[in-house]
Amino acid sequence: MKIRLGGLREVFSFTLRETFKDKRYRSSFIGMIVTLTLMPVITNISGLAGANAAVSSFEVNVSSDNLATGQVYVCNKTDVPVTADDLQESELLSALPVKFLEDGEETALLKELSDRELLIIASRDDSSGLPVYEVSGIVSDESEIGTNEQESIRDSFAEIYSTLRYESLNLSQSAIGSITGGISIASPVSEEKYHLGDTGVTSDELMGTAILYAVALMILVSLSTSFIISSLVEEKSSRLVDMLITSVDPLSLVLGKILAMMCYVTAVLICGGGGALLSSSIVKKIMGSNSAVADLSGIFDFSLLMKPANALIMLLTFVLAYMLYAIASGVAGSAISNPEDSQHAMSPIMMLSMGGYILATASFAITDPTACTVLSLIPFLSTYIAPIFFMGGRIGIVVLILFFLVNIATLFLLALICARTYRRLAMNDGARVPLKTVFRMAFPKKEKEAANV
Repeated sequence: MKIRLGGLREVFSFTLRETFKDKRYRSSFIGMIVTLTLMPVITNISGLAGANAAVSSFEVNVSSDNLATGQVYVCNKTDVPVTADDLQESELLSALPVKFLEDGEETALLKELSDRELLIIASRDDSSGLPVYEVSGIVSDESEIGTNEQESIRDSFAEIYSTLRYESLNLSQSAIGSITGGISIASPVSEEKYHLGDTGVTSDELMGTAILYAVALMILVSLSTSFIISSLVEEKSSRLVDMLITSVDPLSLVLGKILAMMCYVTAVLICGGGGALLSSSIVKKIMGSNSAVADLSGIFDFSLLMKPANALIMLLTFVLAYMLYAIASGVAGSAISNPEDSQHAMSPIMMLSMGGYILATASFAITDPTACTVLSLIPFLSTYIAPIFFMGGRIGIVVLILFFLVNIATLFLLALICARTYRRLAMNDGARVPLKTVFRMAFPKKEKEAANV
């Protein structure tokens, strides 16, 4: 059977026009744009509320009026000199009265500490052959000084003491920074995985791109699947399909709706995305580096999409993925007649989409060559992850071409099934037609041959 598309443009124009005339779709259109536009504002409000809660729970107020500590004693039993002027560099210690003790004076003081006094002792232990420095804080058994406040005062002194200790060795600031900077230790990996990851693409770049792409595709698939199935069921209920089916090729009815809904959802994403960019820029201008949007921009790196080749591959895959899920939605929607069955028709499509989304969000961590190749060739699921694998160097150009061929072949197979079955399914106004029956309608010869055997 040949695939005919007579009347496609008319169906597309009619569907798009009627969609924007419908109050429900207009309300959804405006509501989703407003939601996307306000998302950065909501993110910052919730982030600010969380930050304020954390501050109120854990932050020590350095105001002398609210500190429980009334007196700090410092006993330096080491060869590193510490003066009162050095302690002025700490906002917390500068707000407290500090008295320095001579070595040995702390023994008598330990028996007389009041409930608002804190003793800090800096000591050195050479028993192991190498000097080990320690800064400890001591309070009375009945102390009214909170644990957070005790630790903050002790840590403030230890930070100043550590810097003075390195300076006493005549080390430059760059040398001190090199010593205190620490070492980041990576987990051992095989030689194959090491070279596989040596593509010049960082995990942050890959993660940011994967999440952005997966979220956008998930929104597109979710909205379009719901709209397409609902639209098909409404036409059956209103008997409008009876009139259309006599003048338009069956596949044109489905494709016209698919393309119209693609324009509808794309308009939502473009307008909502533009609004989100505008509101996020306003939020960042007002709040600066304190905004949650600024923090997210540092976490997620979208620089991979700035390369024309990557952007083109992503766009082509995005369109291919939409067509696959949309035509599958068209077949599923035409197999039901009642709005109550819509959720059942959407379930398998949304499960596929959710599976692809989960894989996409974890794709930057999948490095095994065999797993990347196999996952890139599974129809539907691969549309979420194949471009990510390619940009990360996990698959080559050959596998990417095979990915497109496999999914395009799947797309044409779905179109063939739709063309062969839609006329009969569209006229059905009874119970939901099982998927097995749909395939039998599409390939009746195979069913007959099987019966003869």
